[in-house]
Amino acid sequence: MHTSQNSYTGDTGYLFSAKSTPGREVYLGLLVGGIVVVMLLGFWSPILAFFVGWLYVALTASFTILRLYYQQTSLSLTPQLIHYRSPYYEVTTDWTNVRRVTGGLMTPSLLLFQIPPTARRSRLVRRRRHPWTLYEIPLYEFDCNPDGRLFRAIRQYAPHVLQSTPYAR
Repeated sequence: MHTSQNSYTGDTGYLFSAKSTPGREVYLGLLVGGIVVVMLLGFWSPILAFFVGWLYVALTASFTILRLYYQQTSLSLTPQLIHYRSPYYEVTTDWTNVRRVTGGLMTPSLLLFQIPPTARRSRLVRRRRHPWTLYEIPLYEFDCNPDGRLFRAIRQYAPHVLQSTPYAR
C-alpha cells in the first residue's frame, strides 16, 4: 500500500497528500487474475468471456482513474493560506475566508464564505451541475483523524473554524 505523504515544511506550513491507495502489487494482481478468468471462461463460453472481458476492462479503467485522482490531490496549509489542488478544481484562500468545518466525522470539509477569485475549475466539472464545489475544500480525502496532523495544523492556524464541531478539543 502507498502511504499518504504528509510533511511539515518548517515555518512555511504543512503539505498533505490524499489518502493511501492500493499499490502496484494490487493492480498487477487484478490484471493477472482478470486475464486468467477471461481465458478460463473463453474455453467454456466465448460469448461470456467477451462480456466478462469488457467488464474487466471497465473496472480496471475505473481503478486506474481513481488511483490517478488520488495521486494528483494535495492540500497545503500555512499560517496565512490554504491551497487545495485536485484534478477537478484548485482553490487558494486565506483563513479569514473559512467559515467552519462542516460534515460529520467521516466527511469533513472546510466551508468558505465566498469563492476566491483565484479558484480554478477543471473542464471536467460543469458549472451548472456542481456550483457548490468551489465553496468547499474537502478534508475527507486526507487523513481525518481528529488527533492527526491535519486537524492539529488547523487548530494551530485557525482554531475558530473548529468551534462547535466534533473536532473541537
